[in-house]
Amino acid sequence: MARYGYVKTKNLTEIETKRSDFTESDISLGKVNLENAIEFNNEKLNSETLHNFDSRKAVVDEIILNILKDDKFTVVLDLGAVSVPKDKMERFIIELIPRLKEIGAGLEIKNNNILSSDFLSKNGI
Repeated sequence: MARYGYVKTKNLTEIETKRSDFTESDISLGKVNLENAIEFNNEKLNSETLHNFDSRKAVVDEIILNILKDDKFTVVLDLGAVSVPKDKMERFIIELIPRLKEIGAGLEIKNNNILSSDFLSKNGI
């Protein structure tokens, strides 16, 4: 059961951003620095972990945590050994990209056997 409430504007404070030294135009997901990259454990990318929003969010949160913890600026996803339905992988990528942009991180996809080139170009990868 969801509960909703309201907060008076005077009680709100400004949100602190960890990295504010970039602009939207500075971020290019297609051209990334692989020298400062972290390769994500592809065992986490399966039909079970990507089947609904909550499980995808947990994977995205883990990726973001690893990037921040290791002070990296690029995540590399190797899709060669991943067997996930196309729609689930697309949904995962669509949910991952904004979170990466929030922290100024990039995305590199290797050995793509799932996503179409139209989808990748539409999302700037």
